[in-house]
Amino acid sequence: MDSNRYQEAKKLFEAARGLGGEERRAYLETHCAADEAMRDEVESLLKAHDQLTGFLSAPALGSHFNLPGASTPPPNIDETPAESFGHFTIIRTLGEGGMGIVYLAQQDNPRREVALKVIRAGVTSRKMLARFEYEAQVLGNLQHQGIAHIYEAGTVNDGNGEQPFFAMEYVRGRSLLEYAETHRLGTRQRLELLGKICEAVDHAHQKGVIHRDLKPGNILVTETGQPKILDFGVARATDSDIQTTTLQTDMGQLIGTVPYMSPEQAAGDPNDLDTRSDVYALGVIGYELLAGRLPYKMEGLMIHEAVRIIREETPIPLSTVNRVFRGDVETIIGKALEKDRHRRYQSARDLAADIDRYLSERPITARPPSTLYQFGKFTRRNRALVGGIAAVILTLIAGVVGTSIGMARAVTARDEAQTQLAKAQQVTGFLRRLLAGSDPTNAAGRDTQLLRSILDDAARDIDVDLAGQPEAEALIRNTIGSTYRMIGDFDAAETHLNRALELVEAYHEADDPEFLETRYNLAWLRLGQGRGDEAMTLFQDNVERRKRLYGALHPDTFQDAIGILHVYQYQHRWFDMANDAEELLELARDTLGNEHEHTINLVSLLADAYNFLGRYEESIALNKAALDLKRRLWGASHPGTLANMQILASSYRQLKRLDEAEPLYLEVYERMLDIYGPDHLKTNNAKNSLALLYKFQDRYKEAEELYLQVLDFNRRVLGEPHQHTLVTMNNLASVYHQQDRLPEAERLMVERRDICARHFGPRDSKTLNAWLNLAVMLDYAGERQRSVQQFEELIASARQDDAANPKLLGYFLLMYGQCLLRLERWEDTEAALLESVELQGGPESTMTGNLRNVMLTLAKLYETWERPEEARRWRELVP
Repeated sequence: MDSNRYQEAKKLFEAARGLGGEERRAYLETHCAADEAMRDEVESLLKAHDQLTGFLSAPALGSHFNLPGASTPPPNIDETPAESFGHFTIIRTLGEGGMGIVYLAQQDNPRREVALKVIRAGVTSRKMLARFEYEAQVLGNLQHQGIAHIYEAGTVNDGNGEQPFFAMEYVRGRSLLEYAETHRLGTRQRLELLGKICEAVDHAHQKGVIHRDLKPGNILVTETGQPKILDFGVARATDSDIQTTTLQTDMGQLIGTVPYMSPEQAAGDPNDLDTRSDVYALGVIGYELLAGRLPYKMEGLMIHEAVRIIREETPIPLSTVNRVFRGDVETIIGKALEKDRHRRYQSARDLAADIDRYLSERPITARPPSTLYQFGKFTRRNRALVGGIAAVILTLIAGVVGTSIGMARAVTARDEAQTQLAKAQQVTGFLRRLLAGSDPTNAAGRDTQLLRSILDDAARDIDVDLAGQPEAEALIRNTIGSTYRMIGDFDAAETHLNRALELVEAYHEADDPEFLETRYNLAWLRLGQGRGDEAMTLFQDNVERRKRLYGALHPDTFQDAIGILHVYQYQHRWFDMANDAEELLELARDTLGNEHEHTINLVSLLADAYNFLGRYEESIALNKAALDLKRRLWGASHPGTLANMQILASSYRQLKRLDEAEPLYLEVYERMLDIYGPDHLKTNNAKNSLALLYKFQDRYKEAEELYLQVLDFNRRVLGEPHQHTLVTMNNLASVYHQQDRLPEAERLMVERRDICARHFGPRDSKTLNAWLNLAVMLDYAGERQRSVQQFEELIASARQDDAANPKLLGYFLLMYGQCLLRLERWEDTEAALLESVELQGGPESTMTGNLRNVMLTLAKLYETWERPEEARRWRELVP
């Protein structure tokens, strides 16, 4: 319908809806006589309007629960008993309307009072009945103390057609707001009520049911203080709420549920709703429960204006209603009311958990909107004004920093020079707080995109704006480069940090703090790029320089020493990592204290080292201690907190405590996704950890799906030869193998070996290990002849390298010997294993895991070969 016909239909509807039956019919015949299509449209709207004023507007317990602001007066209540309905005896009518009637009834078996909702026979269709039956089955699964139970659902045919009905729990209690006021509940008690409501809603969400009409009038509280949610899904079962929302929007009327609608629900697309729409409604309910008013002023507004406010305007801050809500309470409710559902609590369970944290005096996970996020909203509203902000900032920095440094050099008075340098540092600090301080841990993924946009604008004209001011340029490039690294853009970071290092090397002393800071940032970039040796050189050199400048116990010295531990972590040098971490942790506790950032990070790193050394219980104990501190001091979404959670989950996984590992892995992934967005290294690493867990749980399809995404990201962002890419290829091949998809697994393993050979050389340890994994996989898959061929080519290649590690070759021979043993090639097995023993240092050398394995395999060979004396001799050599 075009806009002119719409306006005409609207006028006819507005005029006809207040008329009675005969008057309405005569009016339409007069005004639509020449346009049957228009008459059909207006009659359709009138029918929907008549239905709206009835069944859905009448809550189960009667007219005193009608929605605030509803334009239709409450229906008349018939207090006289009516006849039976199926196996229910009607006691009295609680409410009625155009679509149905709500009765207080006595169920025959079992005998109990119920709220009986009966939909009129004339308004149902075959499609609606089928939908009703499906919804009734789903809703019957809701068994929670906070939800009014649906005891029974079905249809009764009394000769007038099929009449669907719901028999629901009849709740005796007061509405939520009335209960709170009558009992004079304080803030704590009101939040406890809200937490219980959230738990009930989450139960429904876990069963696949969205309420879509949560409001205080749909929540009763019993005298025991238990809230009960009514009408869970009943509106959805009739499908009329979808029609109601869109029709009422078209007609420009404000219905009572609009103030509780999420922005996406107010947009009128029912297919765009998910559980987070209910989370928003819970935020409105919580706001009203605490403040005694709605978060928006909507009195007397037409519906299109109310919808605009919900979708565009910021809620009135709770603290402006009452200062007592300033802080965590305001932050919790504010997060539930986020217009962007990706920034909202992602489940009712998350909202309940933060309420519980607040009530338990623990740190909440929600954080106030970051400065960057608020700046982004301002930018989108004022694009022209903000368009040149980056250039202005750079001009300001260039002018003040350059002038200040120049003045400092020119002025002979020491005090004046220090004053001007302090000004330079203040202005530079402003830019650093804007960029580096705008950490993605306080922003959602799309805020990270805004940060990237600001960086790109700031970097575009840096050569021109800072020409002739090398000190200022170095400061700015260092900040911009480290921020690019933080958001995962390594190429841009490389450009700026390399240039910054050139400048500081030319204009600063070798031990100048700015020089050391630039090298520190560059070291982290090298580690992110997979260039561990270069990162190690930079960190180690910085440690020595800082020791000379500040001493071994200065926080900046610890900072670079911790960087070395991260390189050990990347290189899987777990013994070195554990030894250094133990030593540094003892020093940090003595000099910095247990709650210093460096001390806490060292606890985490030591826990990680213990985890990979198989000292799982020690790792778990350390991890829990660090995690408690980080949650309390830094918050649940801080990168350090999430790193701890991953290590703890890994320890649980290694101990086969997969049920304890899974929620940790999931929480880390969801938080990374929220903080950094889907296309970030940290999110990708969390996804990889979750895939590994699924692999251990034999959930191969889910693991495969995640690994394919991880591999695509690693190839695209990190490159083919990066360690993460190669490890992911190995893991994905293992998943294929577990699903008996050997050709796909083999293709991936061959590709992995060839990538290593191409980038590192045919006899590099990475290439040889990739080759070994291919041979072992073929062996385990039962392709032993092909496995033997790969082993023999691998061993021949390893022998050609004069600098080959003999123990590595000995390990290859052990794995080769085990394959030959399964083929019952006794002599060849014996030759391979005996050579492996010698390469491992001989039977009398220090016992290692590999030497132990090869000696036990020899014993097994001789037992199978029926040479018991030799078998006994080898077993006795194993301690």
